Amino acid sequence: MQLSVIRQPILNEDFAPVGYELSYPFEKEPVLAPIYSSQDSVICRVLTNAFYGLGKETVSGGKDIYVNLTNMLLREGFPELFPPDQFVIEVAPNLFLDDALADYISMLYRRGYRLVLKSYTPTAERSRNNQYLNLFETVRVDVSKYNRLRVKDFLKLLRKYRIKLMAENVDTPELLAFAREEKFDLYQGKVLGDETELRGSVPLKNVAYGRLFNHFLTGRVNRAVCAHIILQDPALLHMFFRRAFNNLHNRKAPLAELKRGLERFDDDQLRHWSAVLLLDQSCKDVSDGTVPQVFRRGLVMERLTYESQLEVAPGRAFLFGIVSALDRVFEEDMETVLSQLAVGNSMRDALLGTEKNDFTLLLNAARTFERDPDYPQLPRVFDDLGQGFIKKMLWECNVNTEYIIRALEYTVPHVYQGNILPNSQ
Repeated sequence: MQLSVIRQPILNEDFAPVGYELSYPFEKEPVLAPIYSSQDSVICRVLTNAFYGLGKETVSGGKDIYVNLTNMLLREGFPELFPPDQFVIEVAPNLFLDDALADYISMLYRRGYRLVLKSYTPTAERSRNNQYLNLFETVRVDVSKYNRLRVKDFLKLLRKYRIKLMAENVDTPELLAFAREEKFDLYQGKVLGDETELRGSVPLKNVAYGRLFNHFLTGRVNRAVCAHIILQDPALLHMFFRRAFNNLHNRKAPLAELKRGLERFDDDQLRHWSAVLLLDQSCKDVSDGTVPQVFRRGLVMERLTYESQLEVAPGRAFLFGIVSALDRVFEEDMETVLSQLAVGNSMRDALLGTEKNDFTLLLNAARTFERDPDYPQLPRVFDDLGQGFIKKMLWECNVNTEYIIRALEYTVPHVYQGNILPNSQ
């Protein structure tokens, strides 16, 4: 499968790269549940790709990696899942308007985490930030947003502290000349190096969500194995905590909390969660509708096996439905996809067309539903299913797909009432 990470260089006063800032392909902020931003899921995805897919050495060549975290992730204790030397944490200046967040940043500093304050502006409402400036090793100043006299005023105040100053958004030669004249310590901007995308082919066994999905493909649901896999990727661990506990977890004992959380899910729910996680992490463009389309296909196959005489367990049927579309998701041929998956011979034969079996019937039925959901021409083995049942089944699959996709993007326990994830109340 293909993974990608977008980065932009950060240069020192000699214009040599000393680090890279990771960028996030954020979608336009949704109008629903803005507190529970899908940005957090995107950040987790990027960190998984960077540190547990491509690898830190590939992404930065051993140099510093700068990661911009939302206030929500800070409030949830996300940085503590990583060692202090993993990356440099960038935080927004408005966090100090929240006493609890300010105290948390102070705690991170005492534990050895490296901190950067983004887009500094000493406005009246943020004047209390100054008492915290010594917590940061670097403060970023946007040289494109303010006139030069105002920037000079910022620098005069900031140079009273033992901190490095970074000129950000140095996007023109004129801004670069001004920043050099003011003797910033670090520089970042288009004129010095635009964002670039690093891409690499990574087998599924190299990423935790791939190993998790492969575990379920073996036909077992061993929660001890699941816990071991999830624990290896802090970003994945955090996403699991968000699903299971609405983040009300004990960060000092993650393994114990992870085991407790896994007990809240039945086997089907764990399969569903691992599948939608695999799709979300693997799709190049999650906004194109691929994730819900593929997930819905899995649910349709699962429901069909409950109501037919096919000798396929519903959980296996669901996983087969996901696998049947991974060539489109990974943008690879099916043989290459199957080489990375723990599929049995019957699944493989159906997907490669080497032999017809019950999985073949399920795949043909799912494709029929996708072509014509109103009047599907199903294989004869499904003749006993009435139109009333088919319409109800499709409606339920659509509803459950909508629920789990929303649960992937947000934490909305008061709204979410689906049967995919347990109620967090």
